[in-house]
Amino acid sequence: MEQLKSLAKDLGKEDMPLHKLCRDPSVISAFSKAIVQQGQKSKLMRTEIPTKVTLCSEEWQPETGLVTAAFKIRRKIIEQFYQNSIDEMYNPNLTRSSKST
Repeated sequence: MEQLKSLAKDLGKEDMPLHKLCRDPSVISAFSKAIVQQGQKSKLMRTEIPTKVTLCSEEWQPETGLVTAAFKIRRKIIEQFYQNSIDEMYNPNLTRSSKST
């Protein structure tokens, strides 16, 4: 969260609400670049560095059900919770408005 606030300030978007920051193309692009730079700095192989990211505005707290009380992640629940975002990353032509429910 602190990194996002710092990045928003650098981009002149410090007054933008969190949910909008997470969908802003310039914010996502800056985060993606930072991830790639860190991966290269850590000498990761190109295939180990994420090329697409989605920023989520939900806090992972036990109350949300995404983590346990000991803050262990609940992988299956997280996958189900973010399935639409995952689908969009792998198929850019698929948007939330074009999906049938």
